[in-house]
Amino acid sequence: MHHISIELTTEQYQYLKSAAEEQGQSIADYVLEHSLPPLSRDSTINEAVRHLEKFLTPRVEEVLQGKFVNKSVTNLFEEVLDIFGRKTRTILNKTSLPYELTPAAEADVKEIARYTMQKWGSNYAELLEGCFQHIAKASIISRPFSKRLPQVKSVKCEHHYAFYLLSAAGKPVIIAVLDEHTDMLSRLTSQLFK
Repeated sequence: MHHISIELTTEQYQYLKSAAEEQGQSIADYVLEHSLPPLSRDSTINEAVRHLEKFLTPRVEEVLQGKFVNKSVTNLFEEVLDIFGRKTRTILNKTSLPYELTPAAEADVKEIARYTMQKWGSNYAELLEGCFQHIAKASIISRPFSKRLPQVKSVKCEHHYAFYLLSAAGKPVIIAVLDEHTDMLSRLTSQLFK
């Protein structure tokens, strides 16, 4: 928190004090309300878009550098299951994956796996896998994310948003999978899915 000190005459102080009391506010709240423009919904959304663009830009760079992970959501959940000491089930054929992940998206999925394994079990892997399969088939509604990153699309996948773009070969590359309650996403939900 930052502090500002302002020197006032006795008359100025008395004026601010009585004006604040009339409004039922502290002097600090009164001064802030009358000196700063209110934050509009649009400025809050624009700020959230800028934060998310800044967050996603290095992930787009991973795609441009050809950094891909050839693992399915199911494979990643299985890796986390192994860490938890549970036996793995079926590993999908990696050569047949219709999508790719960046290393950062792999980390996102593994974090989701850890969390869901502790809370609910592994059924969530099937839901995310299904969503990524729909992205690959272009059978799910996706939306461009921003004007600055027009190649990045976003899709709601259960309780997460997946951000992806198409590789030079036309294959979708998932660059981020973020929880719907992430602060910047909760502010953007209405823009992403109007």
